[in-house]
Amino acid sequence: MIAHLSTADIQKAMNRQSSVGWTALLIACNRGHMDLVNTLLANHARVDVFDNEGRSALHLAAEHGYLQVCDALITNKAFINSKSRNGRTALHLAAMNGYTELVKFLIRDHAAVVDILTLRKQTPLHLAAASGQMNVCKLLLELGANIDATDDVGQKPIHVAAQNNYSEVAKLFLQQHPNLVMATSKDGNTCAHIAA
Repeated sequence: MIAHLSTADIQKAMNRQSSVGWTALLIACNRGHMDLVNTLLANHARVDVFDNEGRSALHLAAEHGYLQVCDALITNKAFINSKSRNGRTALHLAAMNGYTELVKFLIRDHAAVVDILTLRKQTPLHLAAASGQMNVCKLLLELGANIDATDDVGQKPIHVAAQNNYSEVAKLFLQQHPNLVMATSKDGNTCAHIAA
């Protein structure tokens, strides 16, 4: 089909958005179809198109842990620190969903900002802790994530781990910084208060 279209028609078709803002590239990235992603990119599909929630193809690929798809998008100039409407980046999505290798790839190989904030001022470490992603939390700490970062309600990653009953993650943070046991949120709660 593509062979019979002009370059202008191909670009137009590749970048047409659905009612929810999805293009063929966003759909292919969401499903992890690497061959189709490569074909679309070779035929001028834009990597900087955002859906109605402000998500790019990179967000969708990262959310599902498709490292090779993310690599292809970044190679084709996808902006690594691009934020969705709620302020999440590819790194936030990879961290909260437990994709350790993708987190490492985004930070080490492509300089994703390790402590980038969502609209609620949550770092990737906050989201990994809230989801109980122990290995991602360990990796983020190794890569220099701020264990003392506070979100818009004054919670640190240890607080969100305790709030979601991830005691092993909270223990990891306490091993790193024992003084976190007394850290309070804006409303004066420690992780012990929150976990109770």
